[in-house]
Amino acid sequence: MIKDFATIKNCIRFLGEKKRSYFIGMVLANLIGSLCYNISLSFIMRYMIEAVEYQSVGEVHKALFIAIASLCGAVIVEPLATKAKKDAVYSMLFSLREELMTKIFDSKTEEFEAFTKGELQSVLIDETNNIRDIFLFDIPNLVFAILHGGIAITIMLYYNVALGAIAIFLGLARVLAGKMINKKVSGVSEKTQSYKEDLLQTIIELVEGNPLLYDSNLQKWLVNLLEKKVQSYSLEKANRDSICGAADAIDVFLEKINYLLILIIGFWLFNSGAVSLGIIVAVISLQGNASFLFQNYHSFSLGLANHIPAMQNILIVLEMTKESRERFSISDEINSYDLEDVSFSYPDKKILDNISLHFSKGTFNIISGDSGRGKTTLLKIIMALYKPQKGNRFINGKEYGFDSIINIIAYMSQNTVLFSTSIRNNLLIYNPDATEEEMVAACKSVKAHDFIMGLGGYDYVIADDLDNISGGQKQRIALARIILSNKPIWIIDEGTANIDTSTEKEVIEYLQEEKKNRIIIMVTHHSYLEGQADCIYRL
Repeated sequence: MIKDFATIKNCIRFLGEKKRSYFIGMVLANLIGSLCYNISLSFIMRYMIEAVEYQSVGEVHKALFIAIASLCGAVIVEPLATKAKKDAVYSMLFSLREELMTKIFDSKTEEFEAFTKGELQSVLIDETNNIRDIFLFDIPNLVFAILHGGIAITIMLYYNVALGAIAIFLGLARVLAGKMINKKVSGVSEKTQSYKEDLLQTIIELVEGNPLLYDSNLQKWLVNLLEKKVQSYSLEKANRDSICGAADAIDVFLEKINYLLILIIGFWLFNSGAVSLGIIVAVISLQGNASFLFQNYHSFSLGLANHIPAMQNILIVLEMTKESRERFSISDEINSYDLEDVSFSYPDKKILDNISLHFSKGTFNIISGDSGRGKTTLLKIIMALYKPQKGNRFINGKEYGFDSIINIIAYMSQNTVLFSTSIRNNLLIYNPDATEEEMVAACKSVKAHDFIMGLGGYDYVIADDLDNISGGQKQRIALARIILSNKPIWIIDEGTANIDTSTEKEVIEYLQEEKKNRIIIMVTHHSYLEGQADCIYRL
């Protein structure tokens, strides 16, 4: 965790002159958000109850003053503070992307000059978005949890140490009990989801043309198989709903017991003259705010930790030099790529454990597995975007770093990356020197040429929100871009998910022809494609 905070500190430099305005705006917005809503409400309830209890107009005036001050803070101060925070973040992003693009395009090493630009533009755009999320959401959420919970705890203890301490203890006990229940519910939900995915995958394979569907001797067996899977999913869903219902009932019961115990102890202190009725109500209201810290600190810190690799990747690119590029360049023909005993974990979950894979030139490789098993993480390790905690990467038996590996790989992500410019410019990102004939041939190989001409040709401009082309059209443009790159390694993450079956078949046939000159790695949920693969790796 100390290393992660050191990385954040290193990247705060991107805020530049906006650093102070970011932190002032972020802390002030969180402080106003905490004080002007639930916490101010607890004060207002206290003073209004005490106004009735003691027949005091002065308490009404106090409540009214707090209400007006809270309204002014929420309406005037909070929006200005939030704007200052956002302005600082977006200014940082602009500077960061400008610095990254300068680094990419200023490379003077000829063997890298034509290749680095497109790949790094595509893969780093997601990483800069992750950095945006760190400064707009992860850090502010973490700070808010600490401020909100800390202020509530301080006020409760100020009202009455005994009552405040008991309320804090009960709130923490309820949070821990809730986490234990949620863990059980989460386990059941994941199991139900796996049944659902299995059922949907079976249906998709049948609809999209599993060869078994046309074998009359096996049709009855397929129907029985589908019925069994439907029945298994229904039973598991019913079990999940039952457990979720029980969990909700237990949570409500714990909530009532919690309030009842605070009321009992509070009235005992009230009878002894230690607290007023207003303080009892205020403590009950503040307990939920204190519990917010216990409930959310861990999840907010995990969100921050999960974005740390993106920040580290950005730093790696910015720290690259011409000398390091030349020293670690890969000029030989790529014959093999190996992962040896690779392990990778996120802060809350181990994803890969001692994975060893071998990819040879001339092979079409498929990586498959259920959602959440680490397929995309594995691809990022192959591309050197993530550094494994254990294990090594070898190309032709030698180890290389990020700036070398990224230049020999053409990558298509499952969330297709296209830019708001012409189709031609999108296609030429990886290989700006490609000829018109090469571009058209690449598009024809993935059945993209006809629809491109139907849209108005290769100079047709893709809209900002990409809503003027379909999901399948996006994927075919991205596939054509990979083909046009002429890289020795192609990595395709769910690249045919939105393409019809007949086109997918022709694309796979083309990839089979192209594999003789390169290594092709494809992640897919379509199990019927495994018959086309030379090697299959299941996670």
